[in-house]
Amino acid sequence: MSLSEKRPPILNNSSNMGDVQKAISRVYDDINQIINAVNQSGLESRDTSSGKIGDIRVIKKSNVVDASTGQVINEAAYKLEAFTEDGWAETTLTIIQE
Repeated sequence: MSLSEKRPPILNNSSNMGDVQKAISRVYDDINQIINAVNQSGLESRDTSSGKIGDIRVIKKSNVVDASTGQVINEAAYKLEAFTEDGWAETTLTIIQE
């Protein structure tokens, strides 16, 4: 997987306002791509096949099954998921009680 490196647009003293606006628009397009990659809606239902490598999301699962006992736990569990070349990978998050 190769990452694309972003470079700042080159503007000089002779640049017109149109060039400046294009540069600003490009920055916002890049920011919006990042936002869309890390903020996916739908905590309980999700598409398990779609995504781009590097996408991340937090999923809330209800009625989780304890892997060691096989019993259903009636508590919500949160998963951190990342899209890889092999599909979605996940790890369980622990809620910190203060």
